[in-house]
Amino acid sequence: MNCLARPRPARIHVALLLLLLLFSMSAAWGGGCRHALRITRASWPPYLVYQEGGTHSGMDFEILQALMNETGCRLQWVDPLPRRRRILQLQEGEIELILAATPRYPPAPGVRYTRIYRDEVLGVLALRSLQGRELPAPAARLSSFEDVLRTRTPLLVLNAGRLGPDFEPWRAPLREAGLLEPFETHGKGVAMLQRQRALLILGDVASLLDLARQQDMVLQLMPFGMVRAPVAFMLSGKSVNEAEAQLLDQALGRLEARGVLREIRRRYGLD
Repeated sequence: MNCLARPRPARIHVALLLLLLLFSMSAAWGGGCRHALRITRASWPPYLVYQEGGTHSGMDFEILQALMNETGCRLQWVDPLPRRRRILQLQEGEIELILAATPRYPPAPGVRYTRIYRDEVLGVLALRSLQGRELPAPAARLSSFEDVLRTRTPLLVLNAGRLGPDFEPWRAPLREAGLLEPFETHGKGVAMLQRQRALLILGDVASLLDLARQQDMVLQLMPFGMVRAPVAFMLSGKSVNEAEAQLLDQALGRLEARGVLREIRRRYGLD
């Protein structure tokens, strides 16, 4: 008589399922992405700063590096493109990732979003001093976009989508009055401010303050036009598959839960 108990088929089935599950989890966590994630080289202080020698720094860069380390994926930096062209290339699968995208639901064709990784704060800032020279302060007489229109005060404005519920009702009246001057990047906006094309500018508050400090300019945050919006990574729906999208999204969740993302944001004064 054989005293050894034969393995029950049900137990064998459960064991095989557990092994398959562990294998798939290890592949998802350790296998990384199928290929390097292409992203355009850019400089957008304090989020992304392109340095001599081809390296980057900045808050979004640190978050990206933490995400790459968590997933085993890699980045491939490609030559910079105009903002609108980047979105088209992402939809066509020619690049895989765009930073700081405001999620739209339902997403545009060929687009995916990760979960939120930080907030973006937009606001109106006034130029108060330029290289140590004090300038007239519009803050005393301006408390709304209606005041901007009434006093015919020029406003530099980021050439982007919607810039908040406070500004949007006044966009058309201000444009028709010839008071809006668009800029494509915050660096160009600060250069226009430095030339005093206007004394007011609407854009990303952290980026404008950082760029202004580098040019010995003092900006004052105005009491209107501020909006806080969550941003995510925009992924190509064509060249990033569902498994890779989930891999990146779940890794962001783990980094947030462990406090890694919060610590990065805190060091840049944005948490």
